[in-house]
Parts: sequence; C-alpha cells; structure tokens
Amino acid sequence: MAAAAGDEGRVLSLYEGWNAVGVHEVHIDKGWRSTYVKLSEPADDLAVLGPQRWAIAHGESGRVVILDGDDQPNTVATFEPAPLQVASADLNRDGHVDLVVASDGVRPLLHLLHGRAGGFSPPELVPLDPKGRTAPRLLLVDIDREGHIDVVAGLTTGEPQAPIPDHLRIFRNASHGGLVDEWRAQVQSPHQLDAADVDEDGLPDILATGPDGAWLQHSSGFGWLDSPEKLAGGTVSGGVLRDVDRNGHLDIVLLRADRQRIEVHPGIGAGRFAPTQHYDVGAGPIALAVVERADETLLVSANAEAKSFTTAKVVGAHTGPHRTGK
Repeated sequence: MAAAAGDEGRVLSLYEGWNAVGVHEVHIDKGWRSTYVKLSEPADDLAVLGPQRWAIAHGESGRVVILDGDDQPNTVATFEPAPLQVASADLNRDGHVDLVVASDGVRPLLHLLHGRAGGFSPPELVPLDPKGRTAPRLLLVDIDREGHIDVVAGLTTGEPQAPIPDHLRIFRNASHGGLVDEWRAQVQSPHQLDAADVDEDGLPDILATGPDGAWLQHSSGFGWLDSPEKLAGGTVSGGVLRDVDRNGHLDIVLLRADRQRIEVHPGIGAGRFAPTQHYDVGAGPIALAVVERADETLLVSANAEAKSFTTAKVVGAHTGPHRTGK
C-alpha cells in the first residue's frame, strides 16, 4: 500500500508481482469495492496529483510516468535504473504541481521537475550524499513557515557504524522552487516521514519511523529541529500525525510491525497524550493509511504475510478491528 488517496474514503496500493495500482473504497461494515489499473512494469512509489491522476516511479527502467484516468502513461523523465521515490507539491507557487524524485544510483540525487502547462520541465539535479544509502525518503513540508514548501530527505545506510550516520537532510525552499542545502538532523533509520504541529507551537514537527523505532523531532524555528525524542523501539512500518479521534489535537499513529498492531497516542493538547490505544492487525504489516469521512476515521494496515488489509474504526473511543482479505 502506498498512500491514502485524495478521494474521500479511498486508499491506493501498489502490488508487487501484479504490476498494478489498486484503488480501494474502504468500509468498516461492508465489503470493500476495488478497481485496478494495470502498469507495464513494477513500480517503486507513487504520488497523488489529483483524482485518478498519479505520478508513478519505475526504478527498474528509471522512468517516471504520469497516469491520468484511462489514458496511456506519459513518461515525463528517465533516469539511470535505480530505486526511486516520488513526491508532489507546488514548490514555486505558480499553480502547477511539481515533482520531486529521489534516486539511489551511483550517487543519491534529488530531481526537481517543475510543472507547467502541458507537462513538466527537464529535471534539475540536487546531489545528496555519497553512495551506500537506500533510496532517500521524501517529505514535502513548509518546515520554516516562510510560505514555501521545503524538502526533507531521509537518508539511511542500514549500517550503525557508517562514517556518515543516518540523518534527515533539510533543503530550504529559498524562493521560486530553488532549494538550498540547509542542514542535517541525525536520526536512526528514517524510512518513513510525516510532519504536523504536534506541540501546537505553530511549527511543524517531524515523525520518522523505521526498523529501529519511531522518533519525533520538534521544530525549534527557522527550519531547525530539536534532538529526536524516541517514541517506540522495534520495527515501526509506518506512522502518521493526524487528529484521528477528532478532539482538535493531533494524535500519533504508529504501525508496530514487531507487535502486529496499530498504536494510537491520543493528543490532548500542547504535545501531551492520553493512554495509548491498540488495534491488532494481520501478520507482516508493511504500510499504514488513514481514511477520513464526514462521520468516521478509519485506520488501514496492509499486511504482507497475511495478504490482507486490517481496518479499524476510530470515533473517539477504542473499537475493534475488522480484517478484509485481499
């Protein structure tokens, strides 16, 4: 599963071996309704550009393509074959969605493709670090609250004794989509990233999760981050910062692969939390999505070993999970 879709009540999934994007209408009390869009080759990642419009990264061929409804995929860039990650936002505030692509080739790079009428500009390259890291994880957020979307890249080697430790790389958007390599924040294994204002000080905080646990880094202003606060150990396959119980304060939602459950840390204001809630999921949970409707919030886990999704409903109080086989 790759991400929650922009459409209400749906999640998207990428299927290894099937070469397809699954679009799933999620329900807690009745069967899911799913459709599938066939891809020509395996996909590493996707970014939602609009209803039924996605950017798909194919690391095997190095292609990034745009899928728009039932139209044929349109290749917008081709790089060296390597693992790819893709994210989207309007970096230069011109009304067109831009793409940020991270590749793990001979040297990890960021590629910026600015959107324009009828397509995208040629890629602009931003070097990251020496080789030896997995494909950088991407987070697009206005980290310094200056009105422009910045780029946060999570880099990890998987080697605790690596000469350059795992870290977040902050690229500040100076103006018009131009990135300035600002600074680094050390954190272990940042495989997934999310951002929101947890402590309610007006600045976005960053949640990093991965095989070594979950970490929360509070913003201290001007794009800087405080030392990471460890939230959990073990393998955490995903995490989101969202007000899932709808009490007006952000909650921390973690997918604990080592314990086969979703943990919700309910926010009660100013970065404080009520006792943790637990939702059991299937074997081998690998990805987490949050689905919000007018009357309910659903937590969805994709479970690789069980070949299933688990759906849990959150309405202020803890409710049990419902497993849907796939």
